[in-house]
Amino acid sequence: MSNRKFTFFIIAALIILFTSSCGLYDIITLKPPEFVGRDDIDNYFKFRATGTVADPYDSYYFRGFELYYKIYLQGSTVDSNLLSLSELQSKGFKRIASDSDRINIISKPLIPIDSANHDDTFEITVDFGGLEDIPITEPFAAADDATVTPAFSFSIHLRRGIAENRLGFDTDYYKPFSVFEKGDVGKDISSAIWTAIYGDDPVTIALYALSYGKRDLIIDVYSIAVYLFEIDIKLPH
Repeated sequence: MSNRKFTFFIIAALIILFTSSCGLYDIITLKPPEFVGRDDIDNYFKFRATGTVADPYDSYYFRGFELYYKIYLQGSTVDSNLLSLSELQSKGFKRIASDSDRINIISKPLIPIDSANHDDTFEITVDFGGLEDIPITEPFAAADDATVTPAFSFSIHLRRGIAENRLGFDTDYYKPFSVFEKGDVGKDISSAIWTAIYGDDPVTIALYALSYGKRDLIIDVYSIAVYLFEIDIKLPH
């Protein structure tokens, strides 16, 4: 290899390393979802997938949507102006898992969208209302749209972003929203929030949605975070 080719190779490698470490390599202009509304009586959120037809570049990388949650004491100031995944994580937001996810075996995105529907516009509902029903049912994310081609319908059962410790040894599963315990303190709830839950007092769940994609099949990329507002709800224990 000539010195000139070798120098070019080294410079190219350094550029890739620099952009990867600085996050520039992850700058893909994924179109974010749009907030539609939320109902704090029936305890659900709605957001809209708006398609990527305006920028075909997005469609190549886009895979679906991710959700992040945080539980607050009712009446607390909610972090409602966060814009990135790193900001969500720094403020204690947890990724919502599906009931098929396992520790270290996570399927991303949480809400996959078939490539044939990447340019379609449709609404997705994230429903927590069953947590106050009798019998209790787990939260789910769902969509049902026969107006797009191909038509689709899905419902994904949701789990919290912490491991479930059943019988003292099973930590493979993510914990359901229908079971809160004192041992969860320091994971996705504080001691004050546990006291509120145990006392059957409402708490606040705040939710964000992000578009999710893959670059070069291995690098996770995200849109800006979209605030879906919050609901006040009594959580089971």
